[in-house]
Amino acid sequence: MPTLANTPPGSPPSGWRVKPFVTPDVTPELKEAWGTWLDSLAPWEWFITITFRDPSDVSGAWTRPGWSYAKRAWREFAAFARPPIGQLSYVRCFEVQSGRMVPHIHALVGASNESRWAAWSDWLWTRYGMCRILPFNRNLGAQYYVTKYVSKALSDIEWSPNLGLASSAERVLRP
Repeated sequence: MPTLANTPPGSPPSGWRVKPFVTPDVTPELKEAWGTWLDSLAPWEWFITITFRDPSDVSGAWTRPGWSYAKRAWREFAAFARPPIGQLSYVRCFEVQSGRMVPHIHALVGASNESRWAAWSDWLWTRYGMCRILPFNRNLGAQYYVTKYVSKALSDIEWSPNLGLASSAERVLRP
């Protein structure tokens, strides 16, 4: 059974075949529709990317950040970044870095009541790795920031609970 132990960064584990990810054709119209819809969800303030470093406290054969690790990291960050009053709004997308085969996060964040991003950046760097936190540019809109990632063949998207999307889906699915 192939393992990730002692696998050089950027190399597939011994015995694993890695096929390139196939991104479906994303038309400009689809990107624009996604972006317009995402723009309508919240007053976005920040665009955040997180690139995970390999964990130092490795147990077993798994030596790279995986989906669970990245999801836990995002939950912890969202709790840390939550404003004193209210809830943080976010749309969080994962993509898989093709060279390292690990999740990478792209997110839009709003309702933070935060004008200083340095504390967020320090917190993320100390715990997880590199990050970029940029002010959201309304002229570019959400389609510029995240529609590329939500349309990839292997990706994941999560909405903050206060956007009400989960409850809408539950109403549609339940009789």
